[in-house]
Amino acid sequence: MSDDADKVTADDERAWDLFDRQRKAARDAEMRTVLKRVALHCLDCGAEIPAARLMAVPTATRCVQCGTAKERTWSI
Repeated sequence: MSDDADKVTADDERAWDLFDRQRKAARDAEMRTVLKRVALHCLDCGAEIPAARLMAVPTATRCVQCGTAKERTWSI
């Protein structure tokens, strides 16, 4: 009987894993679509913040260079 229960549990876990991967893929695709339509610019230098940075850090308000420089001033 426990073999059947283990199989059901494993099947359920696989189903949830698949659901989670599909949900994340859909969210990432939606984010890429939004980022194509919206160009965000760095608060400090005015350069466009690359889509890759916004995918990694959706709340980024500075480009990598200005963000790094700002973090250095905060750590002093």
